[in-house]
Amino acid sequence: MMAYSEAIVSSFSQTPDEVFDQYEEMSDLQLNLMLLNTGLPVDSENFLSMVESWKAGEKECGEFISYGDFEAEMTSSGIVVSTEAEYENKTADIEFTFDEEQKMDSMTINAHYSTSEILKKAGLNTIRVNSTNRHVSHEWSAYAEDEIYLNDKWSLDAGFHLGLFHISDKNFFNIDPRFALKYQWSHAVSLKASFTQMTQYVHKISNSYLDLPTDYWVPTTKDLKPMRSYQIAAGIYAQPNRHWILSLEGYYKLSKHLLQYSSWLGIEPPAENWDSQVMDGKGLFYGLEADATYRTNHLTLSGSYTLSWNKRKYDEFYQDWYYDKYDNRHKLNLSLRYDFNRKVSCYAVWSYHSGNHATVPTQIAALPGLPDGGNRYPGSWWNSASFVYAIPNNLTLPAYHRLDLGFDFHHVTKHGHERIWNLSIYNAYCHLNSMYVKVDYDEKTKRFRAKNKGFVPIIPSFSYTIKF
Repeated sequence: MMAYSEAIVSSFSQTPDEVFDQYEEMSDLQLNLMLLNTGLPVDSENFLSMVESWKAGEKECGEFISYGDFEAEMTSSGIVVSTEAEYENKTADIEFTFDEEQKMDSMTINAHYSTSEILKKAGLNTIRVNSTNRHVSHEWSAYAEDEIYLNDKWSLDAGFHLGLFHISDKNFFNIDPRFALKYQWSHAVSLKASFTQMTQYVHKISNSYLDLPTDYWVPTTKDLKPMRSYQIAAGIYAQPNRHWILSLEGYYKLSKHLLQYSSWLGIEPPAENWDSQVMDGKGLFYGLEADATYRTNHLTLSGSYTLSWNKRKYDEFYQDWYYDKYDNRHKLNLSLRYDFNRKVSCYAVWSYHSGNHATVPTQIAALPGLPDGGNRYPGSWWNSASFVYAIPNNLTLPAYHRLDLGFDFHHVTKHGHERIWNLSIYNAYCHLNSMYVKVDYDEKTKRFRAKNKGFVPIIPSFSYTIKF
């Protein structure tokens, strides 16, 4: 393929414009026969597209001078062969794309521009090298709610949220209804069901699988729709006596217009065109939540358990639903608080949830070695390899858990101001929870090897609070 690419560049660089014109005047049959005789794996349509790309490249960069070594790279769409070429006015990258059948699909010429040249082409100040993006928006909202008692057993809580969002000469108007139906089964037991529609005009986008300060909150723009969600929930709630409070609830939530970066990778997004580099997707959340609380005069025990599913779907990225990186199947929280007296209390909180998800390769694919200009293959035919990813977030990291301990010391001054001294220990048994996983391929064992990384150890702390 490198030999074919080099042959095209070498031939085009010596071809006068009159010959290019003749190519364009040929019929498809004539041109295909000519290409067949040359041995080039390209059809007439793609060949003429290459001619146009070559003429456009010389128009932009000046007369062609020379080219360098060719390199090949495997992509999701096939193999890309490229070289850096020298033109009269500037340098450029010439790229050839080969499909899965190793036929030449296209040729592109990408000129190298300096920052000042880019800004000049855009009609901007050539002295300014930083980019900015300013959006002025206005939001108006109104909310009305009423609780209606239908009889001694039934009650209805109905509300409507009206929102108007204006940005970049475009208006978004939304009416979000909310309903909650309650049935008082007995003095101690009640049943509830609800429907909620919500609209949000800001989006959180991230370029990392870690929670970093580089996550960005961005507004809805004229090209991006506000995020919207629809949720139904139903549950049973009980207080059998003064010590116990129990609840069990199920929920189902669908979200639309969730944003995620599509093509940009880096620390900071481009300010001027960030909204063109995001993809619009859906989110699906459903599960069960159970809570229990036990209270006495001095002791409070609480526990909660959640069984949940968290999925995403971005058609531009993956054609089916897949688990979100924060899809934690099981969540368990246990807490204890004991008040020795009004001045001294202690607490312990234990948290557990199933591990987050990460994307790892499922197999390694060998890539064929490419011939040099003399049609010779260096070394082994299979001299390179590439990782194959079957589905996003296909690995579940180890479970997260930690224990926090603390003491509170209360004191009220003669002026009535409360002072609180707090001594606490974060992650008391020093469990290094997963932050990310590093995956390598072991050439000896021919297996993937994953190494879990965790960095947050036991952390003691002290705080002092004054309440006025």
